[in-house]
Amino acid sequence: MAKPGPKTKEGIAKVTKNLPEGNGGDAWGFTEEGKKAMAIANHMNQLKHGLYATIPIYCKAKECPYASACYLQRQGIAPKGEVCPVEASTIEKLVDMYAKEMGVTEEDAVKMSLIRELVDTEISILRCDKKLATDPDVVKNVVVTVTEEGSPITMPQINKAYELQQKLVRQRQQTLRLLNSTPKDKAEEGSIEKIDPSSMIAQMKQRLEEIKGADGSVRITPEKEDEEG
Repeated sequence: MAKPGPKTKEGIAKVTKNLPEGNGGDAWGFTEEGKKAMAIANHMNQLKHGLYATIPIYCKAKECPYASACYLQRQGIAPKGEVCPVEASTIEKLVDMYAKEMGVTEEDAVKMSLIRELVDTEISILRCDKKLATDPDVVKNVVVTVTEEGSPITMPQINKAYELQQKLVRQRQQTLRLLNSTPKDKAEEGSIEKIDPSSMIAQMKQRLEEIKGADGSVRITPEKEDEEG
């Protein structure tokens, strides 16, 4: 996957020639070079993936901390120096999936921002998964100090990747709740919408009829705790 944005002089000129005065220019005090750079940044932000462009890491091939769990690296086709194709592909899939599932359009700025946060979290969870794939021990003996003789003293600790993964999963759930997309939230929202004041009054009247005695009176039975008092 090639780096995004225009690369040739002709491409840069095409993006920058119609830059409005003050749009990232005079308003920010940019030089002519700065205005061109701002125009390209504006162009990137207008692209579908612009909001997510900073999420994926750049491929470091063998030096990547996730290289041992990367199938592109094992096949010898990891594009060093370019955006990680695995993460970029996952991001595109997640964005389309969440936007479709929640009925969010590009005009929904707040929800699009939440989807970006959600996708960012998903990618971070994916990185934790890769770490745990090669270092799966949930509890590890970590050196906490060394004796005067030089012998290490270890203490069992939760694997940091696992610990971070659990934190990220909770963060994902919080973001999903903000988007009101979990089944529980939808069910609660639906039940609230279905019960209107008139329905509540009707239910109360029905319950009252059920607890009436033969003489038409209503007997309130104290709870056991009150009887003992």
